[in-house]
Amino acid sequence: MSQLRAITDDPRHWLALNLWWLRWPVALLVLVMVAGLAFVVNGRSATLLLILLIALPAALIGSYAMLRWMALGFILLPLANMLVPFSIGTGSATSINATILLIMGMTGLWLFDMINHQRHIWLHKSRPILPLLLMLVFATIAFLVGQLSWFLVPGASLPAQIGGLAIFFISACAFLLAAHHFHNIRWLEWAVWVFIIVGALFVVPAALSPTLLRQVSRFIQVGSYSSQFWTWFILLTLSQAWLNHKLPKGARVALLGLCASALYIVLVKEFDWKSGWIPPLVGIAAMLVLYSWKFLALMGIGGLIALPTLIARLIAGDEYSYSTRVDAWIILGEIIKVNPVFGLGPANYYWYTPLYAIRGYAVEFNSHNQYIDLLAQIGILGTAAVLWFFVEVGWVGWRLLKVVPDGFPKAYVYGASGGFAATVAAGMLGDWFLPFVYNVGMVGMRSTILPWVFLGALVAMEQMYLRPVNGNR
Repeated sequence: MSQLRAITDDPRHWLALNLWWLRWPVALLVLVMVAGLAFVVNGRSATLLLILLIALPAALIGSYAMLRWMALGFILLPLANMLVPFSIGTGSATSINATILLIMGMTGLWLFDMINHQRHIWLHKSRPILPLLLMLVFATIAFLVGQLSWFLVPGASLPAQIGGLAIFFISACAFLLAAHHFHNIRWLEWAVWVFIIVGALFVVPAALSPTLLRQVSRFIQVGSYSSQFWTWFILLTLSQAWLNHKLPKGARVALLGLCASALYIVLVKEFDWKSGWIPPLVGIAAMLVLYSWKFLALMGIGGLIALPTLIARLIAGDEYSYSTRVDAWIILGEIIKVNPVFGLGPANYYWYTPLYAIRGYAVEFNSHNQYIDLLAQIGILGTAAVLWFFVEVGWVGWRLLKVVPDGFPKAYVYGASGGFAATVAAGMLGDWFLPFVYNVGMVGMRSTILPWVFLGALVAMEQMYLRPVNGNR
């Protein structure tokens, strides 16, 4: 009787005992509905529907596997980022590509597992998580505030605003998934090696020959090789080649070659693209300083000698761009004044910019600066939450440097710490870790997802090396 009373008191027990067999049929039904919706919305041919139906069993098997080993999703992520040509939607602004779909699916499976099996929702007691959640709270408030009429002209369309808000949530989910599902260092190793191998399929042809690059580019997805890809590829290959003494010499030489190839591309072949090479160099400098403070003095001397010439060359080569960006920031300052605390909502400010002529032209434009972009979209409070989050992530990396063992873990923490510095720097250069809907759009998440995953892995390592075995929930 006591057992029956307990089951009656808590309906979840009754559901678990009697309706467990419905889980997978319901999941299959949901997938069929999604496939049907995609078919209706896009109006594609029967071929697309056939492809989707063939993909459904694979998705079902993958879901079952990821319920057991969620970190498997991060091993598949580089493939989804660079090679899977899947997209639902119109245009890059609000399209759902394979990267987004994978993170959304993993998040749904994680919530399902916590509710259905673990019986409660929990997060690690890690310092970056609170400001990350506050970022989502303030982004949601900004979205609601953005429905108000701040100017005489309308703001962004509702789908664009929802897409802008989704960028914040999907990025945060990628961080939380990585923080909670790299349960041991082996999964993280596999994820890093797959990322490097898949990235090499693009980097090596790009370094060797334009003809090879054209052939390979047919299979590499647009949006997967922005600044964040080059940054993390360079820093992770360099850190493993330099600091992972447990790797065979041949592997370390190969990694160093890949790093050199990527640096050659962004520093020589694409020198005019500042976001391609400045963030990786910032990351390398951060790694060197973390390894030994002596490098700081050397870089200081080198900077005094080379920096003035380099800055003059950069400005001379792109003076008009720099000056117009300053003009744009001044105008955006006027727009931000309307609601500085909560912002104008995701994507909205873009449609208000024609009210302020820039160099005599009434045109739409974006900020080309991640931090001004955040101020305009989610206000001072949201931007402060983002900055606080980065401070806490940097602190986690700093603490890990003192405790992680030699080999892959130590090399990874150095690489990710350099990646942290590079990602923060990239935001100043018009490259994004939170893409703007009317710039790179959601298609850019194929590469901007990388810092969120690799920085989330630092929190996972915090649980491995800095927390008691059972003290991480």
